Amino acid sequence: MKRSLPATIFLAAAVTAASTLGAQDDPATRSQVARTALRRAAAADRVGLADSAWADLKRAHAAWPEQPAYTETFARWAARRGDLDALERALTLLAAQGTGAATLRDSTVRSRAASSSAITRRLADLEAALAPIGRGTDLTVTADTAFWPEGLDIDPRDGTIYVTGILARDLLAIPRAGAARRVLAQSSLPPAAMMGVVVDTTRDLLWVTTMGHPAMLGYTAADSAASELLQLRRRDGVILRRWRLGDGTGAPGEISLAPDGEVVVSDAEQGRLYRLRVGRDTLERVESTLLRSPQGIAFSADGRTAWIADWSHGLLRWDRATGVITHVPVEGEATLVGIDGLRRHGDRLLGVQNGIAPARLVEIALSTDGTRATAVRILDRPAAFPGEPTVGAVSGAEFVYVVSSQWPFWVDGGRRTADGALPPLVLRRVRLAP
Repeated sequence: MKRSLPATIFLAAAVTAASTLGAQDDPATRSQVARTALRRAAAADRVGLADSAWADLKRAHAAWPEQPAYTETFARWAARRGDLDALERALTLLAAQGTGAATLRDSTVRSRAASSSAITRRLADLEAALAPIGRGTDLTVTADTAFWPEGLDIDPRDGTIYVTGILARDLLAIPRAGAARRVLAQSSLPPAAMMGVVVDTTRDLLWVTTMGHPAMLGYTAADSAASELLQLRRRDGVILRRWRLGDGTGAPGEISLAPDGEVVVSDAEQGRLYRLRVGRDTLERVESTLLRSPQGIAFSADGRTAWIADWSHGLLRWDRATGVITHVPVEGEATLVGIDGLRRHGDRLLGVQNGIAPARLVEIALSTDGTRATAVRILDRPAAFPGEPTVGAVSGAEFVYVVSSQWPFWVDGGRRTADGALPPLVLRRVRLAP
């Protein structure tokens, strides 16, 4: 699920900037320091106090180097002010993080290359770092543009792919052979916009999350509090149980199933998790200052640990026994903010990173104890996506993910943008290394 960033002016960090507050400090604290400084910078800029704005940008610079959006605007500010050293550091960091498409196109940034061979080299490095890596192949499932795909899971027993629809308020079942079908097409009481989905093979169920999105078909004001967890019978899509998620106003973007059968839902709007333990009938909340915009959830093989992709704070680690959530630092200059879908494949994690530009599929290597990310490798970054990539699932030696979610084509209030025709439902398959 795509989440908007909270500030209008962003700043970057140099490669060593985090040392001001300590690289291991709580990211919730450091990102808040950065956001506060950015708000002051925005206020100063509005009244023409450019030097004051620049000073606050530098303060934010030291606090939160993991957010590439800050880096991009810092690069533009540095170019505008003629601070070529700062611009060179920003371009170096963007290249290391593999993002910065807007900066690469910025005319002011590029104009500085005319008088600086160092900036010319850094721009060339950035362009090389953003070159397409197309290891996947696209599959157009249906030409229907009135579906708006979001979540995805795969039944390992027969390979059926299940994709949720926001606009259509339905769930699509895509078999290995034969035509796709709407799972809830005959329901007299359709739920709200379908968000996440997971297949429960042990109990032969589908678990789905919903929310009231203004763009969904038949939306009414009452749907603004329609966030739920649904339990469906897999064979015919009959809704067996419904649980309201908090006050119903959240945005449950992802859902995952622990090895012991516990269902866990992330709420990006409320900044929390919900868990439904096996044999229980009541949802429990899991809260932490680190949970600002939680998205994908991936469990270890033994189920003791879960890794959570927080769109704002990066990769987190949840000890299910103690309930403690900690930050997972990344070695080097890579960034793990902006990850939506998160899955485990063997001893690695796979993340659909749509919160940076260009979006990509990354593979994350973990330390033996799972507390650190030791390496980040780009598995797939095509030249263009038909929409926005969101989440996916491992199927044997492949990762299959949604690449045509329609978030870029809609604005608040369920109104269309003027950015062209809506994309159909397109999935992308990427071969995984053993």
